[in-house]
Amino acid sequence: MKLFVTFKQQNPDFNKKYANEYHSGKESDGNWKDNWSIGFELPDKVEKIAIIEKGDLKVLGKNEDGVEINASIPNMTILECFVNNEVVDKFAVSKDLIKKTHKAYNGKYDTTRFYFYFKPREDYFKISDWLYVLEEDIPQILKKN
Repeated sequence: MKLFVTFKQQNPDFNKKYANEYHSGKESDGNWKDNWSIGFELPDKVEKIAIIEKGDLKVLGKNEDGVEINASIPNMTILECFVNNEVVDKFAVSKDLIKKTHKAYNGKYDTTRFYFYFKPREDYFKISDWLYVLEEDIPQILKKN
């Protein structure tokens, strides 16, 4: 199946009544539905996906000084994408940053869309395009002094 993953933070100040009255229910300048949104289409077909509601994300690598890092980021919602029963991609967001998630499948086009809706918080870091972590969830070993 084709997989599209979207991260978005809805605008809590969006005024639906104003949109209905003056813009046929659509957003307008100064009255946006989302503060921001970014989406990805995976280039390869995915056979299945799995959601881990409250998992630990393993982080392996080296820091700027070349020191090996082997850490775990707790309290994550992780979307795993499988091909041949192997994880080929992961998307992860701190559990407490998520307002809700939504999965929609279209059988006609064999397409799944998965959405991460963020709470209106600003105390998180975008580590990569597919990883969003609350400051409080970042392990000390990953923080700079």
